[in-house]
Amino acid sequence: MDLLNETIVGHILGAIGLGLIMASWQFKTRQTILTFNIIAFVFFAAQLQLLGAYVGAAMMAFAIIFTLAALYSKNIYLAGALILTAVVIGIVRYENWYDFLPILANIFGIYAFFSQTEQKLRLLAPIGTILWGIHNIFAGAWSQFIADLFILASMALGYWRASDKKISMVFPYASLEKFISKFKKDG
Repeated sequence: MDLLNETIVGHILGAIGLGLIMASWQFKTRQTILTFNIIAFVFFAAQLQLLGAYVGAAMMAFAIIFTLAALYSKNIYLAGALILTAVVIGIVRYENWYDFLPILANIFGIYAFFSQTEQKLRLLAPIGTILWGIHNIFAGAWSQFIADLFILASMALGYWRASDKKISMVFPYASLEKFISKFKKDG
């Protein structure tokens, strides 16, 4: 494949990954959120590899590994070992002053993905995305920064949708069934 075709295919894979990761935060269960994140990370890793961003591809491959581990385990010692691995990988690959941001992002990601509840997962994961976004600004990765903004918006929407109390306060008839039942009672 020539460079132009690799770039086009890479961006297509990135767009698919973005769609998957945005969709992941609309689900309610930790299991489904993590599963969709794994699939999205596979597309992102392939994209980065095709675009020649080999360190980014390696970090995304590591994200696949720690998310798979979190999917099947909530063991705090395993999470600690993965955090230590992220720090070592980051130190070995450290080139610029802003390279510490992905290290912190992975630490928050691991901690979030190994959390016991969906609420803790939804509260901690955006911190990692924000850190990646700041890194992407300084690295000049503007398309990735824009993707981070979309991911943050999806995370916020997913958090809002998962919080039934907040939805019912803003929209008393948050579901179609509640709306229809109101008319049935009145009629």
